[in-house]
Amino acid sequence: MKKTIYTLLAATALGFSAGCTDELNIPQKGVYPTDTYYSTDEEASTALALSMSYVNNMAFEIIESINCLSDDMWPGGANSGDQPGLHQFSGFYISTENDKVKNIYSFSYRLIYFSNVLIEKLEGKEDATPYMKQCVAEAYFLRGWAEFYLGVLWGNPPIVDHVLTSAEYGVTNSEDGAMLEQAAKDFRHALDSGYLPKKLSLGDRTNLAHCTEAAALGYLGKTYLFQKKYAEAAETLDKIIDGGCYALYDGAYEDIIKAPSNWSDEGIFEINCPPNQTDATAPQLMSYVYIYAGWREDFFDFSSMKPGFDNFNTTGYGFFNPQGKLVDALIKSDGANGYRTTSVVKDQTYVQDVMGIAKKANAPAHGHGLYCGWKNRYEWSDVAMNWGGWSPFPATNFRFMRYAEVLLRAAEAHFLSDSPDKALDYVNRVRTRAQAPLYTSIDMDKIKLECQVELCMEGQRFMDLVRWGDAATVLATQGQNIEMLDIDASGKWILVPDAASSPTYGFKAGRNERLPYPQEELDQNPNIKQNPGN
Repeated sequence: MKKTIYTLLAATALGFSAGCTDELNIPQKGVYPTDTYYSTDEEASTALALSMSYVNNMAFEIIESINCLSDDMWPGGANSGDQPGLHQFSGFYISTENDKVKNIYSFSYRLIYFSNVLIEKLEGKEDATPYMKQCVAEAYFLRGWAEFYLGVLWGNPPIVDHVLTSAEYGVTNSEDGAMLEQAAKDFRHALDSGYLPKKLSLGDRTNLAHCTEAAALGYLGKTYLFQKKYAEAAETLDKIIDGGCYALYDGAYEDIIKAPSNWSDEGIFEINCPPNQTDATAPQLMSYVYIYAGWREDFFDFSSMKPGFDNFNTTGYGFFNPQGKLVDALIKSDGANGYRTTSVVKDQTYVQDVMGIAKKANAPAHGHGLYCGWKNRYEWSDVAMNWGGWSPFPATNFRFMRYAEVLLRAAEAHFLSDSPDKALDYVNRVRTRAQAPLYTSIDMDKIKLECQVELCMEGQRFMDLVRWGDAATVLATQGQNIEMLDIDASGKWILVPDAASSPTYGFKAGRNERLPYPQEELDQNPNIKQNPGN
């Protein structure tokens, strides 16, 4: 049988499958043999675009779903039955049938598969062009990127570092920590190749849509940090900082992950969302990352919204609302009226008096505290194309790593490798941009707090709590008392009781450090051993 590549979605996706039998070996339109396909830079670019498409597919789960595993955000939505996979995450009663577990796991291995195909077809190719070698380097980075999340979230998943033959199907679990080591190996391979594109100066936007040298350094340093290799993490992350090609975004803090900061000097690894998706007949990039976080009209009355908020999108689904614990952390760090605090969340006074938006009576909002999310607000500038009010076509880039994270990870690595002065400097750089009071000394509690408030709503908190060993304490009662927003007779915002979604609420040590393997994987691969407690 002839292996083939199917061209899908213009130049943004490919699919691999089996072709015709020898008896009916009739050439198919739009189908190319793999043994001759990878012969031009254009074909190599198309293959790389396929791998990148799975990063886009993972954006919702990595950025938003993982938030629900932490004390950053409530799932929210219409009610506790809306997107049950998110509510399972929040209450830590996670089923092997959970769709979010399945998505993260399957998308990660699809990304690994297509990266492996590209590597095997182009690496060592005698007539490989420099661009083909760049594609190979980027494929190594992308494989490492998927391996990082698999290693952190599952602990011991199968390592698949080549295209498997049928005789190799059914790969068993790796040893604990082996997947993170494989990720580090792939990041190093990408860097050692010398073919990753890189910025040459501040403001250089030549190669930002690619997997860059800084992205590989950033994730390698982060991997070392998770491995507790603090000196190696500090040395690696310092290469980005000392390189002088990245800086903290100097625009409005409230736009730190919004459209105005697309491709800013803060972006270490971000995926572009085309802003000109205006043709309804053309292939579109669809994602619910932003529309899900919009305020829900079932709970808020937008009819009297004041002038000046024309960019505020009122068609959201009401998910991913800040928890009271996040607001408490912001206030502890920056003050109730701090610049960063008021850029991340908005209280009733702002929503009602400044924006002219009222909380509806007799419409309690499940999974919603006394503050509305602002850092992750939904705006029309997030929308590339509007289909009659339904607009899951984003124009705002997906941010997976910012320069602020590099500074904070480096600060932690330096502090834990006996360089507190650098740690203090790096944390205060982030706090200076946030207009927060500067520290005169540094310790791990301050570093943890700064990570919590600076990286909130970006899918970081749960993974940090687990590696710090704090999850069992901080998340012990997660889901026991779910915040529900309502108003009293005077119109004041209040919290009303809401029952736990499950009697097994809360993070349990020995069980919830790792996600369960999806039931589909267990059914198809009998060699996989389920994580403890699942």
